[in-house]
Amino acid sequence: MRLRQLAVIVAACLPLTAPAQVYKWVDAQGVTHYGQKPPASANSQEVELRDPTGGPDPHALPPPSAAEMENGFRQRQAERKEAEAKQAAAQAQRQQNCMALRDRVNGLSSGRRVYTLNDRGERVYLTDGERNSRLASAQADYARNCP
Repeated sequence: MRLRQLAVIVAACLPLTAPAQVYKWVDAQGVTHYGQKPPASANSQEVELRDPTGGPDPHALPPPSAAEMENGFRQRQAERKEAEAKQAAAQAQRQQNCMALRDRVNGLSSGRRVYTLNDRGERVYLTDGERNSRLASAQADYARNCP
């Protein structure tokens, strides 16, 4: 009795239809044919068949588990936060650079005498030409880098 039950269970687990081999070939008139036995005179190729029942693809990767999906979500979230932090830091640096350029333009266009310090720490005053050149350069930098 048990042997019969075991045989029924095994038979139920076996596939009902065995996958057949299908071949593809082109005849002399250029017409493509498919069949289980290729003609001897034609050059044929074996065709890989898919499961007609729409079952899972045997070559497909298994779906990710809930833990893997959660880990992926947390990783993407951390990457997004890191990118936002980098963007905010870059924006703050741009604002700081713009403030420095604006101060430079204002200082050069204020009408006061502008000087630099030489190697010995002495003041060297800029000529009007040098001052205008530096002012034009600072204004161009500001226009190029600051909105």
